[in-house]
Amino acid sequence: MLRILFISVLAMSLAACGGESHEHHASPSDMDPTTTEVTLSTPDAFKAQLTTALQSYFDLSTSLIETNAADAQTHAENFALVFESVDGSVLSGQAAEVWNEHAEEVKKRAHAIHGKLDVEEQRYEFEYLSAGMIMIVKNLGVDQTVYEQTCPMVRGGSANWLAPQEEILNPYHGSRMLRCGAVVSIIS
Repeated sequence: MLRILFISVLAMSLAACGGESHEHHASPSDMDPTTTEVTLSTPDAFKAQLTTALQSYFDLSTSLIETNAADAQTHAENFALVFESVDGSVLSGQAAEVWNEHAEEVKKRAHAIHGKLDVEEQRYEFEYLSAGMIMIVKNLGVDQTVYEQTCPMVRGGSANWLAPQEEILNPYHGSRMLRCGAVVSIIS
């Protein structure tokens, strides 16, 4: 009975993302990606620092895509160091509010990933780290185009992440459902 339940759940999971035969899988809403333009003004030096931190975030995401917990620990530690060096004190007004609202949570989750040995626990923390990074990048901007992507099959709901490319490489499932997801927005 347990085996039948497991097989049924697995089949429904794969069906929700359309199996692994397609390059791209749509989210349940089948939405077209929107282009998000950053509207808050930030100094160029801040944007450059945030762009460097984002590259470290992408390294962390890649280790989760590859289901490599040891690399994820290393990249989480590196990301935390780089992110903590971003000088948010140069921001003012609404930009400072966005930074102050999300930066501490991002740091906390990066340190949590570094402290976890299990890749599923790391992926759990990455979900919340990503939520903060998405808000920061969408509002404060970086020096490159970034793709916000979503997976409809994360812990009974959906979860988003940032990627440097349009191609879906899912950090929440790795090889289990590598291409499951859709581009939600293009941040430029």
